[in-house]
Order: sequence, then C-alpha cells, then structure tokens
Amino acid sequence: MRAYHKLLVWDIMKKPLATRVAEQALNPLIGKSFVAYATKPHLPRVDAK
Repeated sequence: MRAYHKLLVWDIMKKPLATRVAEQALNPLIGKSFVAYATKPHLPRVDAK
C-alpha cells in the first residue's frame, strides 16, 4: 500500500509523459470512475389466507 501511495504522489507531482499519454488514451475507454444506481424490483404482494 505504501508503494502505491508513493507511485500516486510521484505521478501527481512529476506528471511524467508516459502516464499522461496512457491517461489520455484510456480515458475514453474506461474513464476515472463508474457509478451505478439500482432499485429493488417491487413484487406484487401476496395476501395470506
């Protein structure tokens, strides 16, 4: 986890060409994040007799 944090900080601070090019190429395909909202389907109520 510490190595990943160091990589992120390095990328943000240095802005190397390789990661900028990769980001520009991949953004239209995968983007930065994905959010999906869903609702539980409402089933008809069955009355017990």
